[in-house]
Amino acid sequence: MCLPRLQATTHSQWALDGPGAREQPWRNGGRLSTPSFLSKPKPRAMNIFAISNVPVIRSQGSGYVIQGFVDRLRERGHHVDLVGPADYQILPEISKAHRLRLQLGYTIACRRAIRSERYDLIQAFGAEAWQAFSHCHHLAKRPLLLAHSNGVEPHVTEQLAQYGPPPGTRLGRLMDKFLHYDRAFRCADGVITVARYDADYLLRKDWQTPETVTVINNCLPDFFLGQEIDENRPMRIGYCGTWTSLKGKDAMEAALPRLAERFPQAQFEIVGTLDSLEPENIFPANFRERLTHLRKLTREELLTRYHQWSVALMPSRYESFGLAAAEAMACGAAVVATRTGFPASVKDGREAVLIDRSEPDALIEAVSGLLADEERRRTIARAGWRRVQTLEWSQAVDHFEAFIIGLKPLAGA
Repeated sequence: MCLPRLQATTHSQWALDGPGAREQPWRNGGRLSTPSFLSKPKPRAMNIFAISNVPVIRSQGSGYVIQGFVDRLRERGHHVDLVGPADYQILPEISKAHRLRLQLGYTIACRRAIRSERYDLIQAFGAEAWQAFSHCHHLAKRPLLLAHSNGVEPHVTEQLAQYGPPPGTRLGRLMDKFLHYDRAFRCADGVITVARYDADYLLRKDWQTPETVTVINNCLPDFFLGQEIDENRPMRIGYCGTWTSLKGKDAMEAALPRLAERFPQAQFEIVGTLDSLEPENIFPANFRERLTHLRKLTREELLTRYHQWSVALMPSRYESFGLAAAEAMACGAAVVATRTGFPASVKDGREAVLIDRSEPDALIEAVSGLLADEERRRTIARAGWRRVQTLEWSQAVDHFEAFIIGLKPLAGA
């Protein structure tokens, strides 16, 4: 049962109360500024050219976020033209050099939008934004160039290098050497990241300033907010996502059977893997007897599964945000996650349990600590639930508009 958003539930300990209940997670103290939504004027209606490097499909993570922003901006009276790869990719009928063809088409689309002089803002989603902006920032009469990042590529590479050889193909790695991120990242008038983790990286590199980078967390679907929570749950450990090394499959493949031995009453669920997991090829038969594997779920179906988990796992090697962790927290599961994406900004041991690396021993100990202490698990789950209630679209769009107003004087607009 879903209660009205941000209202107290029948379980009083899950209520949003107290002066700090809705404090925003943005940085202060000279690092990242907190927008003052009430004091800043509302912007006039803007003409926005939004470009995505992935197909905008609502059921997929990036597509959900991009379409969500576009829909809410249109509701505020802004005109938004949204294009995806099908609109601009060069030679889509061939299979080779996908990344190069995508980058060229993306850059050409941005230049055409700028030269049309129809737009106040270019809102560019994806890695291709950096190179597109490096070729467009010098153009006369250009609009604001805003990179809406779903992961800062050099940061991704650095994090994944801790676990082995650099990811990607040889051609892709060769391209990266010639991208000159240090220059490209400075060509954006402003940058939005979806988690503090990546924004801090940009500041450490001196690629942006505290005034030109901000954090707008990805938002949860409205029906995930204000959920009524039943704390009495079976001992069930869940994971949602594709089954890849990036998502921490190596740690989970080693850890889950050992957790099953340590906690004979525990059940396990792995959902949303699509075609990336065949349990019979990985897990022993005695573990599979206690495993539920569901390849594909709607978000409404997923919400029901989250409510049945006592612990949710996100042992990723890297996440730009990690929507599955936030969704599980909204449904009352205690989350165990690596220090990446959104979980890197939550309070360790209070709102979630964080591990430093995606490794089986660390994962086992973190999960065991929760399963062995039900009161601690419930306390962390309650705090995690409160933490994600701020992930709503109205606040995100308020923040977006306030940020754009602040950028205009800095960009000389």
